Formats: sequence, structure tokens, C-alpha cells
Amino acid sequence: MPDNFNQLNKFEQATVQETIRKRLVHFYYAALTMNQMPDHFDALREENLMLRAKLFKRSSAPWEGDSLSLEYAIFQAFTNWPMHVDDMEPASAVTCPVQFSENEIQRILKDHDREQEIMEELSEMRDLIGIDALGWVPDDEQLGRSKDVVRQIKAGLAEHCNTELERTALQSHFPFDDHDEDS
Repeated sequence: MPDNFNQLNKFEQATVQETIRKRLVHFYYAALTMNQMPDHFDALREENLMLRAKLFKRSSAPWEGDSLSLEYAIFQAFTNWPMHVDDMEPASAVTCPVQFSENEIQRILKDHDREQEIMEELSEMRDLIGIDALGWVPDDEQLGRSKDVVRQIKAGLAEHCNTELERTALQSHFPFDDHDEDS
């Protein structure tokens, strides 16, 4: 716990506690897996096996408008080719079934970096507003504060809108508006 834990508000304390809980769960899972299922633990640490799992997950999931993460996972497979399952497997002469030009590689890396920056900004905005990844707040007190911050952010963005289309988009599609279907 941080030294100033008792001076934090309820929401900040809950955030710190949740972070510590997640770290402990991860630590205990890794430690118990290492002791009870060493083969599984080794699979978790093997980069190519995790990349294969990521490729499978991204390619089999319903499309939700995010093709960048799948494209980046395919690019990672391309750069790590051949992807051996274990150290015993001999090197294969089979070329990677997917090829990228130098321009495509630069574009993929640029798009991935830009997406990572946007996701970081989104996370920072959520932290500033005081909501979790799903938009939930811990209590009514935090809800009021969060709504005030959202109004301030939206007003600041509205000042920078140059066209009517930008204003309409901000009013209609602001991601932090309350989308409660019952209200």
C-alpha cells in the first residue's frame, strides 16, 4: 500500500486495492502453476505459444471494428517466423504464408504505435473521470464528480470544434456520455 493510502478518497483506495489484488492473483497463479503444472507454466512463458494463442483469439473473435490488433498479431508472427512449438523441432524451410512490404511494415508499426497512444490517452481520461473500463463508478458521490469532469472535458472539446459536423459528432458520439437506456 502507498504511504498516503489513508489520505486517498474511497475511489482511489478501491483502485489501489484492486491493482494489488490483481497482482497477487497473478503472482499466486504463476507460483502455483509453476509448482503444479510445470509444462503449462513453460507454455505461458514461451513467446511463440502466446503469439499463437493471440492469433487464434484475434482471428476467431467476432469483428468489432478493430482490424489493427489482428494485423499487428499477424505481423508479429511474420517477424518471429518460423514459430516452433518447442526447442526440439528442426527449422523449417517453409516460408511464412504472409508477406509484408517495407511500406506495409512501416504503416503497421506506425498504426500500432498510434493505437497504443490512443489507448493510453483513453486510460488516462478514464482515470481522470474516475471510471473503470466499463464506465462504472464505485458510488453515487463519485458519480457526481465523474459527471462534472465529463461536462468540463466535453465543454473544452466543444470550444475546439471548427465545424458543425465536429460539434454534432461530439454531441452524438462522446464516449463518456451516460448511455443509460432507461433515462
